Amino acid sequence: MYILYTIKKSIFTSLISTLLLWCGVSISQPLQLRFENYTKSDGLSDDHCKDIFKDSRGFIWIATRNGLNRFDGSSFQNFFSIPSDSNALAGSIIRTLTEMPGGLLVIGTNNGLCIYNIYKNRFENFRIKRRELSPGNNVFIRKIFCDADKNLWVNYNGVIDVFDSLLNYK
Repeated sequence: MYILYTIKKSIFTSLISTLLLWCGVSISQPLQLRFENYTKSDGLSDDHCKDIFKDSRGFIWIATRNGLNRFDGSSFQNFFSIPSDSNALAGSIIRTLTEMPGGLLVIGTNNGLCIYNIYKNRFENFRIKRRELSPGNNVFIRKIFCDADKNLWVNYNGVIDVFDSLLNYK
């Protein structure tokens, strides 16, 4: 009986020692986090961020009140509104963005929806089949969301529209 008691005490002591050692090691090595702050002086088009999205290629897209920014990890590429170009960013205030299948970045602006093909590096606004949401119609897009079934939900002017993965109105 004394031998059993000694074995249990030895196991218990070993467990407590291991636990205390593990806790001491984890406490003694603080988590090292690295933060970077980016502003207009670093290449952002504006300091007021409305939305951030990471696309399937790893680029970070930043929606601002003065254009859209793509960050590759070291520098920014800026996209600005060109009202006279039907295949450019339609509005200067970018509120929301998401990615649809096929690398189509859907961008909600203060002047309708825009589509940017991340593989071809060009705007393809012709893909928007609902006239009310087309660029240049002064529709302020509040929020867009791509669900698990690849449907696109668009909230604008108190209305919610749903589109399939090919951007056909449902």
